[in-house]
Amino acid sequence: MVCILLTISSYIINRDATVLVLEPIERMIERIRIVAKNPMALCSEEEIESAGALAMIESRNKSKGKSKKPGRKDENETAFLEASLFTIGRLLGLCFGEAGARIIGNNIASSEIGSDFNPLIAGSKELAIFGFCDIRGFADATEALEEEVMRFVNQIAEIVHSEVDLHQGSSNKNLGEAFLMVWKFPRDDIDSFDDELTIRPDNRESNMIADLAVLSFLRVITKINRYTHILEYGRNEKMLARIPNYRVNMGFGIHFGWGIEGAIGSPYKIDASYLSPNVNISARLEAATRQYGVSILISGELQEVLTEPFKEITRLIDIVTVKGSA
Repeated sequence: MVCILLTISSYIINRDATVLVLEPIERMIERIRIVAKNPMALCSEEEIESAGALAMIESRNKSKGKSKKPGRKDENETAFLEASLFTIGRLLGLCFGEAGARIIGNNIASSEIGSDFNPLIAGSKELAIFGFCDIRGFADATEALEEEVMRFVNQIAEIVHSEVDLHQGSSNKNLGEAFLMVWKFPRDDIDSFDDELTIRPDNRESNMIADLAVLSFLRVITKINRYTHILEYGRNEKMLARIPNYRVNMGFGIHFGWGIEGAIGSPYKIDASYLSPNVNISARLEAATRQYGVSILISGELQEVLTEPFKEITRLIDIVTVKGSA
């Protein structure tokens, strides 16, 4: 009888230890390996988001018809640890963005116990489309809206970021009233000669990426002129007192070229971004939209990469040398 009780007790203890401790830890280790290879997985992969001890407990509670009360402290420490780990990971991915993915991945893959986080690693040369957009009349909007200006900017940012993400781009930098967006070309679609990066000829997928970059900004223009909560600012008394006949308006500049992707700053504060005269050109193109009275300008280099149907809907505005170009 004693032997039977000991056997049953041992089985129960081993089962609980395996289910509640060993298996979650193994899952965490496996997911850390995944993140080391692709840090942005924490921000996008549904399997990672829904897996783990916390999901297991929630599923078990649902099967028993129990609902978790808001604010209730999770009773399983391992589940709490796993959830916290991935929340921190998502925040890192959100802060660093795609340009900082290598920074996170390299540190996770090579870090030793007790070692410091080292963001200052060598950059990499990438071929990309750089899109720069700016909210016009922002200085007046800031003085008119005051505290409400944060909501104003974030509402516009949500439209810009969501459309760029939907069209295979990524949000790189938020600069108050301006945003830098990036569409990177896959390494498999790029040829390199004497350190010069070029798209392989007749690469349909690369042409489609260029089309999507332009299309995303066209959709942003459509939405800021259609969405009710954005149009409301054109009826805001504070805005109209400062800027008669005000409506939300933006300028867009898009250019294609190389850029150095990496960390900029020091161990005290870093930003993951791109350094290149091509980034400057996209900003110069956006600034020139005011001069030419248009909402969007693209460079000749980008126009050459577009598909033929998209080329047909573009028109030549001018031939100039833009400040910041080589």
